[in-house]
Amino acid sequence: MPASAPPTFALHSIRDALALHHPQSIAPEPRDHSAAVALVLAGGSDLSLCVIRRAERADDPWSGHLAFPGGRQDPGDRDSQATAERETLEEVGLDVRRGEFLGALSQVLVRGRVPGWRMILSPFVYSLGETKPPLPPATKWPPPSGSR
Repeated sequence: MPASAPPTFALHSIRDALALHHPQSIAPEPRDHSAAVALVLAGGSDLSLCVIRRAERADDPWSGHLAFPGGRQDPGDRDSQATAERETLEEVGLDVRRGEFLGALSQVLVRGRVPGWRMILSPFVYSLGETKPPLPPATKWPPPSGSR
């Protein structure tokens, strides 16, 4: 049996799917933390997704993992979307507000290693258009041969 080609994702089909999507929210509990990430798309027929490699730290359960740019909500952020936008600009230098906001995905409940610790993660999707923006060298993946 011949191997099937991997599915292709066109920006218009992602845009259409998000227009019909009704994101689910999680009712926060008093001690919950909030964070947000941005799924940043760029390119035409060769659509790319921006990911980062998290710093390696002993106290971080997600140390060294691949992730979307984002982070914890600051008191000055107007909402979770503003958190995703600020964190993406800080982490990879991309101002997603200059692109197209495609929509929100359902919130995800993240549990930590400490019993009772919870974080509500809000993901948002953006398109930066046909041209892939340059990224700082530290954000490119995979790393050069011979490095971690």
